[in-house]
Amino acid sequence: MTVRTAVEASVGDAGVWLIRDSGYGTLTERQYRRPLLGNGGLPVPFEARHENAILRVAADGLLKYAIPTTIRRLALWPNPQDAVRALADSVRLRSGGLQGDIGVAPCRPATGAPPG
Repeated sequence: MTVRTAVEASVGDAGVWLIRDSGYGTLTERQYRRPLLGNGGLPVPFEARHENAILRVAADGLLKYAIPTTIRRLALWPNPQDAVRALADSVRLRSGGLQGDIGVAPCRPATGAPPG
């Protein structure tokens, strides 16, 4: 088995989760939420072995308002586009609007051998 590692930096109120069938972990728990980047915020680096997990990057509008088990369940859907739509709908107001930014970037591990 090839071990893969994510090396990133985060700042502000977005978050990065490592999601598996068995649960999830928050990789950005040590980041500074305030001030935001551009207002003096400093990026906090992190590194994690992700093996077969899904790396999910999301803005605070999703992480604040969605139930974590719902995020995990929807993130595991096989089609990433359907998962992103369902995640947005999970925090949509009755009026159709949103309470905040909900940018989502699903990152699935590559299959097969790594290049090189």
